[in-house]
Amino acid sequence: MPSHWPEGVGDSAPPTSDKIALNFRLNRLERANTPIVFLDFDGVLHPFGDRHTRAFCDLPRLEAVIRDAPRAWIVITSTQREHQTLLQLRTLFSPDVAERVVNVTPVLPMDSAADLAYSRHREILAYLQSCPDSGPWLAADDDATLYPAGLPNLLLCEDGFGTHEAAQLASWLAANSRITTEVPEERGN
Repeated sequence: MPSHWPEGVGDSAPPTSDKIALNFRLNRLERANTPIVFLDFDGVLHPFGDRHTRAFCDLPRLEAVIRDAPRAWIVITSTQREHQTLLQLRTLFSPDVAERVVNVTPVLPMDSAADLAYSRHREILAYLQSCPDSGPWLAADDDATLYPAGLPNLLLCEDGFGTHEAAQLASWLAANSRITTEVPEERGN
């Protein structure tokens, strides 16, 4: 994940244990205050039925919302992550938004059709578990069956990313982009 806190916190002296500890705490603070948008493509960045004829027609609307929340990161949940590298996926976005596409969720094994239920939610939870102290998150997806019923972290896009969905995401980002000065507590304390 990107970090805005360079080693040594602004000086050229070799890092001391105190500087390393400070950097670690500052990086945790940054992650804890960074909202994450988990993003599906088909059904979100274009209506599902238009995926071949109007691919990514709603991407400019999503990018406009993301630009208004400069601290937000994007993590790709789309099945396209299974066939393309992160670099290839980033090329779909405008350069300023592409630099905020920080990762993809893991692909978890599916042993039966029953594993499909809530599968995207499990992938997001696996990603979050691998990134302790992650900030608040919201999933933009068109398939509610991939998440538990009533999940407040789901922005359901029923026909692409329209003005209604843009307003919902903008509102969520505004509420979750506040910078706090509290450093998350160390585990075990």
